[in-house]
Amino acid sequence: MASEFDDQFSWIPDEAIANLQQERVLKPDRTNMELAREILTDAAPMAAQSLAFLSTHAANESIRLKAAQYIIDGVVGGSWSSGGAGEDLLMALVSKLAENDPVAR
Repeated sequence: MASEFDDQFSWIPDEAIANLQQERVLKPDRTNMELAREILTDAAPMAAQSLAFLSTHAANESIRLKAAQYIIDGVVGGSWSSGGAGEDLLMALVSKLAENDPVAR
């Protein structure tokens, strides 16, 4: 049986697409790259919280290890503070989105 929590945080693709279309109408000059960066930046704190949770509470030992390793590599390796690997991955994704962006052309 679905709870109120499930209903509140359900992913409904049609609604997400409608929200993106509305964003386009309200800000027509915004590129896909700018929109993608904003969406990913807004999601980053929750993603970090989820990763931290997985590193200690995932049922699968392999997932716990990979999450912990990612955190250690980012913090100890310094890639997060210097805009290194995390920024590179984000930029690769955003650049791929920009390839099909009619506003950016």
